[in-house]
Amino acid sequence: MQDVFNPTNQEIREWAYSNGSYPEEDWDIVVFHDVTDDGLTALILDIATDKNCPKQKTFVHFLDIITGAVVRYAAEKGYNEEELKKLNTLIADAEKKSSPLVIDWANRTKQIIQFPERFRYKDWFLEKTTAAL
Repeated sequence: MQDVFNPTNQEIREWAYSNGSYPEEDWDIVVFHDVTDDGLTALILDIATDKNCPKQKTFVHFLDIITGAVVRYAAEKGYNEEELKKLNTLIADAEKKSSPLVIDWANRTKQIIQFPERFRYKDWFLEKTTAAL
């Protein structure tokens, strides 16, 4: 990758199917948090549904990061309507897939949207990071 904190979609796809490790610490949080980037979210969802991808669970973790970025402060400040709309679109797209991992993410995300006060950072980021990698 030429710029690990601003990778192209092609570089992300190549990394997903490689044996490479994370390029940098916190790379996932810096790169994969923007629900408003339709191209990036479509790419993440596409790879997260591919059972042949060696990093499939890692890309489900990236979906968790997107959820966390939208929900994290909603209990205190309310939702950013644009972000919430994009997240709901991503959930709808995920529900059309046949991947149990992605459908589980969609169900968990719908629950946390309804009850943002239940959001716990460590449950969506820290524990998932270790399990996903």
